[in-house]
Amino acid sequence: MSEPSRSDSVTPAAAESASVHTVLRRRLVLVLTAGAVVLAGLVFPFPVDGRLWNSLFDLAHAPVFCALVLVIAGILDPTSIGLPASLVRVAVVRPVEAVFIAGICLGLGLAGEVLQGLAGRSPSVHDVAANAAGAAAAVLWITAVRSGPAFRRILKAAAGGVLLVALIRPAVGIRGALRQRADFPCLASFERSDELDAWEPVDARLQRTDQTATHGTYALQVDLLPGEFSGALMVWPMPDWRGFSWFCCDVQTNGDAAVPLTVKVFDRPHERSGHDPDDRFETTVEVQPGGFQQIRLSLEKIREAPRTRSMRLDQIAGVELFTTEPDRPVRLFVDHVRLE
Repeated sequence: MSEPSRSDSVTPAAAESASVHTVLRRRLVLVLTAGAVVLAGLVFPFPVDGRLWNSLFDLAHAPVFCALVLVIAGILDPTSIGLPASLVRVAVVRPVEAVFIAGICLGLGLAGEVLQGLAGRSPSVHDVAANAAGAAAAVLWITAVRSGPAFRRILKAAAGGVLLVALIRPAVGIRGALRQRADFPCLASFERSDELDAWEPVDARLQRTDQTATHGTYALQVDLLPGEFSGALMVWPMPDWRGFSWFCCDVQTNGDAAVPLTVKVFDRPHERSGHDPDDRFETTVEVQPGGFQQIRLSLEKIREAPRTRSMRLDQIAGVELFTTEPDRPVRLFVDHVRLE
């Protein structure tokens, strides 16, 4: 009588144990892959830019982190996200474990935001908040699956509500970016409140005002504060200025003295130059007291401004209006920023 083969001698318990270990290894690889993909997406310097793309990336944060927590939980314990109990479970995932998984994912997201600064991207507190909202929605979903029928619908609705709230801000940004495209070659008319999302104060306060305007009903009110520099920076202009000859805007001061206002225009390559003053366009005009006056700048001079190259008029990255070392608060009005 022949001896039993090695395979015949394996007990059902040992075979089941080996199967579980195989599933564990495979699912661990899936968990690490999912985390690596998300981290790469947070850090990779995508070759796209602009207000619309920025808003689209913002829109993805909450759903991606919700999906990441659910995927990891589902890999460990399929029943935790509502999958059949017949699938192999590696570890039990209850709400407590779900919170732990969410914490790990948020730590991954925070590391990605820190690394963004090294990869040429801009870290954002709003991104961290969106990540947290997505992870919280996933925890609520897992809690709903583990709850009785009375609370299941409420918790699932709460998970959806958290996601929807996190999507409001980027959705508003997308709408503003599409409206900005439709308004071009008007760069800013300030007729809509979401236009302010494209501007940042530089040691100043910005708000819309209907007290004075040259185009429509509203203008931008810039309260210049004492300091080294004070003004307003348009961080999301429409980038392609080719086919136009002039950059124009209307400015006014309600003070009793002229305001030396510097207009700065720079492109994306300038941002990679370390912001070298010789690698951008700058000019200063005197804004006289009284009514609005028009600033009208030749795009050809803007194109020729960098000392060692030509400015990329198809890659304009920013327009800044500022004054240097104001010794007292000054109120400035800006309206109808446009190309002609």
